Amino acid sequence: MFFYRYIHFLSLDVCVGALAYQAYFYKLQTGMLVPINLQILLFCSIWVVYLLDRMIDVRIDLIRDERHQFIQQHQTKLLGLIGVLVLVSANSLISLPIEWILKGTFIGLFLLFYWIAWAKKWFNRWLSKAFLTAFIYVLGIVFPFVNVHEVAIDCLFFLFFLIVLHHLKLFLQIAGKFIGKDLVLIELTLILSLICYLIFFGNRFLELMPLAITLGVQLIIRYFYPYGRTRTIAEMAYWSPILFMIYELF
Repeated sequence: MFFYRYIHFLSLDVCVGALAYQAYFYKLQTGMLVPINLQILLFCSIWVVYLLDRMIDVRIDLIRDERHQFIQQHQTKLLGLIGVLVLVSANSLISLPIEWILKGTFIGLFLLFYWIAWAKKWFNRWLSKAFLTAFIYVLGIVFPFVNVHEVAIDCLFFLFFLIVLHHLKLFLQIAGKFIGKDLVLIELTLILSLICYLIFFGNRFLELMPLAITLGVQLIIRYFYPYGRTRTIAEMAYWSPILFMIYELF
């Protein structure tokens, strides 16, 4: 667990979860395994974004929890790591379809807007930081390869977004931030409604399992163990698509 603390501080657990869900959604969308170059690009991109995100947290919001203290103490080394990750990302772009590259560029521009909005303190006035964070995270995972739209698959995408949003709001609430309980209740009701629809009308019981595990861990934390230290367990719950992929292989 001591070793895992540093994995968590570096946000590597988030990267693994993103890769797992990308492989899961790509399999659902195409029936094939996700290209390795796309996985490398997502891994490097997510890692760079999260490291930069923590650095901005330290400078703008003056957050001082263990994760951010670790980032603050190792900023020079981490900037060097970011440089290496950017080079690896650029190399992985070579063999990707131009359409995916253009979609990735759009996500990058959207992320730039997110950081500007953060720096300008717009989140306190007109925008929800948690909403945009969840939106960009899900967009980065599924947007590059989505071409054909099917109601059941689109519902799974939307359900994933709501689960990520619930995750972010849960740990903001645990950290002492005000989160409207009525809005959270509405979001949870919508999540459960989508799950029921996908089970009874979409015939997607098996495909729901990774999402159900991720949500289930969050709900256990919310109602039984609302402590900041459980965040590592919540992040590991995003690895649940690995079980689905193993099942699909055999």
